[in-house]
Amino acid sequence: MLDNIRQVADRISDSLGIRGVRQKKAKRVSSKLKPLTLHSAEDILSRHTRDLLGKKPFDRNVYIMVTTPLKVDFSPTWVRKALRAGANLFRVNCSHDAVADWSEIIKTIRQMSSELEIPCRIFMDLAGPKIRTASPEPKKLSTGDFISLVAEIHNKKKDVLCSLPEALKFVMVGERVVFDDGKISAVVVGKDVNKVDLEIIRTPGPKVKLKREKGINFPDSLISVSEVTEQDLRDLEFAAVHADIIGLSFVQSPEAIRKIRREISARTTRTLGIVLKIETQAGFRELPKLLFEAMREYPAGVMIARGDLGVEVGFERMGEVQDEILWLCESAHVPVIWATQVLENQAKTGIPSRAEVTDAASSVRAECVMLNKGPFIDETIRSLDDILKRMEAHSHKKRSVYRKLKVAKLL
Repeated sequence: MLDNIRQVADRISDSLGIRGVRQKKAKRVSSKLKPLTLHSAEDILSRHTRDLLGKKPFDRNVYIMVTTPLKVDFSPTWVRKALRAGANLFRVNCSHDAVADWSEIIKTIRQMSSELEIPCRIFMDLAGPKIRTASPEPKKLSTGDFISLVAEIHNKKKDVLCSLPEALKFVMVGERVVFDDGKISAVVVGKDVNKVDLEIIRTPGPKVKLKREKGINFPDSLISVSEVTEQDLRDLEFAAVHADIIGLSFVQSPEAIRKIRREISARTTRTLGIVLKIETQAGFRELPKLLFEAMREYPAGVMIARGDLGVEVGFERMGEVQDEILWLCESAHVPVIWATQVLENQAKTGIPSRAEVTDAASSVRAECVMLNKGPFIDETIRSLDDILKRMEAHSHKKRSVYRKLKVAKLL
């Protein structure tokens, strides 16, 4: 244990550019440490950010990541527009499409990046142990209904198939189960082998359909399943060769970080960045331990994956939790990606809501902001680019710049 602590301390010292405590001829001797100032800390974070995300954007500090559409909607024109609008990274979601599709998507991105002379990096997002509904037929539900979450369907009217049945054994009576990004809430009223009985306690309307492939969250339960799945390892065979950054979904333990690094090393000699996606209460609680493990090797970063995380911690706590993540990561000099539903209405409809514009303005506190796909994505990238440039004149991380305001001219 002491050796591990010393290794982490040495790694942190190296990341800070500090000589620190070194071992010489089996005898540890100390040297004078340079004090860490605000400016030197900012320099360290900037260096770690460039190592992970690539060359700094030309006229702003915050990077923009864009999720690629499905292969059927993807084209060289889409990439060209995104790059010219200001995209710096592209995210390929391993939950969709297949290796042949990813190969063509990444090849096209690399070609367009080279032709336009606009650098970009590829982020491949491993699916992780995402728990979803797997019933072939949708269920119509109302508040007060009773259903069962099952490993195998026996009653077609009541049973909802769970894509990760081994998770059911960790769920206890009285705990909550949430479906479809928080739209439907239930409470556990009973359980049996491979079955959990639920009462629906909230729906967004009098009758709502619970369809296949909708997310399932257990915010009160301590689910202990493998964080790196067999499918992740199969996907990593491709990602280790073609990606620049690997996203580790639903990470909750330092061992998952160690495992993914071992698996990457077994597949390539390239230096890949890893990003810890904080999506569960357990991941948030364990963040200090996760950061210490991530800091053993760079490049490394953290994503505030606000979709599942918001469901897990409760929407009313989301603002508080993302602030704490920003504080912790800044203190560790680890770059942060601000993700989920950023300017989502604009990407889908072309018109942003007032609330999401304010959210996008707050995202300037992170090192990178992720946009999802949509038919109006190039306009959305330009909007985010403009918002970030404006806000960088007012804020740096979680500190105000106190620049001179134009209104001062009126006084």
